[in-house]
Amino acid sequence: MRSNFPVGISGVPDPMKASMVACKLHQFAVEAGIEPFISNSMEEFAEVRNRLRNQAVSPMFDPSITGLEGKAFWLGGRNSEGRIVSLQAYRIDYIDSNLAEWAMGWMSGLYMKRHTLMVPQFITPPHNSRSASVSGRIVYHGEIWIDRELRGKKIFEIMPFYGMTLAYLKWYPDAMWGLIGNYMATKGYGTRMRYPHLEHSFFRWSVHPEDIPSNEWLVLAEQTDLDYLMAEFDLEMNVTQV
Repeated sequence: MRSNFPVGISGVPDPMKASMVACKLHQFAVEAGIEPFISNSMEEFAEVRNRLRNQAVSPMFDPSITGLEGKAFWLGGRNSEGRIVSLQAYRIDYIDSNLAEWAMGWMSGLYMKRHTLMVPQFITPPHNSRSASVSGRIVYHGEIWIDRELRGKKIFEIMPFYGMTLAYLKWYPDAMWGLIGNYMATKGYGTRMRYPHLEHSFFRWSVHPEDIPSNEWLVLAEQTDLDYLMAEFDLEMNVTQV
């Protein structure tokens, strides 16, 4: 299938190392009681998400309102009984302006397609947001969910970074980003996922659905950050094994 994105001249600088990181994370997940699996079917993801969480998939990953063919995947995990106990999803978009200018219109527009009103308190994030320098092939990371039976088993340190590694290998994006609420931000979940940049008040909503926080924090990793994370994790594993 022909890509709609401009063709770059570079790829993952060390694919063998990044592949080894992915393999190690897969091993960690299995040791923690999860068998990871990946799928490109976002229709299936919407059904699974609704069944497990009794809630419709977010507009960002709803194939009925946004084009996702060839530009999204989801990562799941099954327990020993075959029940899905972990979910998350990734999509890539091309931004020719910058993330700070683009994100609000993209997000609120998708919600409007679902006839859901989102009214922002400001159109762009505060001045000097790191997102103002981010453009190109950008991956959105969302829909992170882990079943209660696995909380406390460091799954949050494994599965999100595993998915980030797979997205890095698949697309080698210019950046990867996501949104978290106050609780996750102040409890260190952004760091636990290994995102190096965190910004308060990326989105602030005056009107929003009940399941969306009024203040959403940005988590962000640019391409050089992702390169660093792969090298650092590989080094960390080598040091641990010595």
